[in-house]
Amino acid sequence: EERKKEKSDVAAKKQQLEENKVRCEQAKKHLASLQYPKVTVTEDSGTVRALGEEERQEKIKNGEKMITEACNY
Repeated sequence: EERKKEKSDVAAKKQQLEENKVRCEQAKKHLASLQYPKVTVTEDSGTVRALGEEERQEKIKNGEKMITEACNY
């Protein structure tokens, strides 16, 4: 019974590691896309708009936080 639990824990940790690797790569790509001065985003409605500098900086800050969390494996 204890071994089954250990195997289950190891499998869960391995899956979490794989998910973090994927999230890490996505976060890095997202952050790289924000490095250009003119960044556009597509709204849920399909409207494309430019990000203001303040909004872009906020997204960069959030992206760096995501990288710190997701890439810490």
